Amino acid sequence: MRILAGTCFFFFLMVSCGDRSTVPADVLSQKEMSKVLTDILLAESFVENFSPIKSNEPRDSAIASEVDKVLAIHKVTKENFMKSYRFYKTRPAFFKLIMDSIYAGNQRYQDKIDHKKPILPAIKLPPQ
Repeated sequence: MRILAGTCFFFFLMVSCGDRSTVPADVLSQKEMSKVLTDILLAESFVENFSPIKSNEPRDSAIASEVDKVLAIHKVTKENFMKSYRFYKTRPAFFKLIMDSIYAGNQRYQDKIDHKKPILPAIKLPPQ
């Protein structure tokens, strides 16, 4: 009995401590997941800030509709996205890399906007 329990415990350890540094083939790559999550976050932001929500249409259904559009654009099924999301959420090091990539991309975009030169030169007002 002890041998059976010891064998089961050893097998459990081997399975639970498996290689967590590789991404399975049926999970979106970190790069693709970063792109999809970026677009989903932008779609949610759009709904929250700019979309006129009708009184009979809850905000959650509008967000779900936009998320479905994003997934269709990226040719990703909802099941595959959720499987990938759960995979990365259970691996904080991978998820941090994805979120850092999203943040860095948005920061680069914001810096580009902030440093963009105006089309017309600024008008200098005379001193008063």
